Amino acid sequence: MFAIVDINNFYASCERIFDPKLRNKPVVILSNNDGCIIARSNEAKKLGIKMGQIFFEKENRFKEQGVAVLSSNYPLYADMSDRMVQVPREIVDNITVYSVDEVFIDLNNCSKNLNKTAFKVKNKLLKYLGLQVSVGIAPIKTLAKVTNFYAKRYPKFKNILVLDDDKKIQDSLKLIDIGEI
Repeated sequence: MFAIVDINNFYASCERIFDPKLRNKPVVILSNNDGCIIARSNEAKKLGIKMGQIFFEKENRFKEQGVAVLSSNYPLYADMSDRMVQVPREIVDNITVYSVDEVFIDLNNCSKNLNKTAFKVKNKLLKYLGLQVSVGIAPIKTLAKVTNFYAKRYPKFKNILVLDDDKKIQDSLKLIDIGEI
C-alpha cells in the first residue's frame, strides 16, 4: 500500500502560517511577475477564481471581494516543503518526494492500521508546522492520488481515505474525471 500526503492549498497555507490575518479569507498567490494566479485558498476557489487567471483582468473585482493577493515567495515554500518532508520520515522509513507539497509513503512495512499511520502523519504536520494535509492510501501510487482527490474534497473522510478493496477502487474510478488523475 502507498500513501500520498498532500498539503492542502500549499502556497496559501504557507502564507497563512506567517500572517494569521489571512486565515479564513480568500487568498491568491501570483506568478513570478505577478502576471497570473498560480495558487488559491479554498475561499478563493469558492469565489470562482481559476488557476492561471490573468491578475490584472480581475484586480478590481478581487478588491471588491476582499481577496488577499500575494506575490509568490518561493524561498518560503521551499523551506516549508523541506520541513514537511521531515515529518513523515519520523514515522516511516520509505518516502519519495513527489512535488513541493506531496510525498509518497511506502506503507508495506508499516503497521496494519493504515488509518492510524495516516492520522499520525496528518496530526504531526498540523502540530509541528500548522499545515493541513490530505492523505490518500491505495495499492498503487496512481490510485493513492485518486484516493487523495476524494479525501481532500469530501469532509466525511476527515482528509484521510483508504481504498483497499476492488469494489471501492472501481467505484472511485467511475466517478472521477480523468483530468484529475
